[in-house]
Amino acid sequence: MALNFELDINYIEGDTVSCQGVDSHDSHPKVFLDLTSGGVVACPYCGAKFKKK
Repeated sequence: MALNFELDINYIEGDTVSCQGVDSHDSHPKVFLDLTSGGVVACPYCGAKFKKK
């Protein structure tokens, strides 16, 4: 069974993105993630995935 992991990736226009969780009840401290590497970057708290367009 093949899984498409790209469905969970948030594509961002800029070089940085901030993440502070999904909801107020499961939020975490705001972190800023550097996307200049060109790869997928995951939030260390919630695991949300981001990639520069």
